[in-house]
Amino acid sequence: MNVVPSLRPVDASRAMVVFGQIKGSACGNDAVAGALRDLKRLTHVDGYLEVVIEETGEREGRCASVTAYPFRYGTSTDLPGIRAAEESAAPELVPGRPAGDAPPSVESDCATACTAFSRLVESGSINQALARDRCHQRCAKPDVLFYQCISKAQTAPSAKACLTP
Repeated sequence: MNVVPSLRPVDASRAMVVFGQIKGSACGNDAVAGALRDLKRLTHVDGYLEVVIEETGEREGRCASVTAYPFRYGTSTDLPGIRAAEESAAPELVPGRPAGDAPPSVESDCATACTAFSRLVESGSINQALARDRCHQRCAKPDVLFYQCISKAQTAPSAKACLTP
């Protein structure tokens, strides 16, 4: 069993609505990835809190379940919708903050730089998403030297070199 605080960075300074716990599940070789995709079928949510991943079995008999509390920034208590099919592998545009709330300029370019960086250091969409989130957290501090390094990285070795302090 693995427990993580959230599936993406959470801005605790913003108002949010937390909904009741939901569960995703799947079986097979990529059971955890499938369970996460099943969980993330909700629409109109910004992320998930208190994520618990449980795996059982081995190889083809492996199954996983993921439970979490979905949340949405703002004050709307309208219930989230559910996609009829599995989550698409297509990229998802996550809108930024309104212009009035814009943090320093490094922050505004972190999303682009971290997306490119994650493709260099990881393979597979879930690992890339995790690397992108970790990168964005560090970049948004702002860690200017880290941002400058990942912005210039063109190869996997040059990108991985940015991770050393």
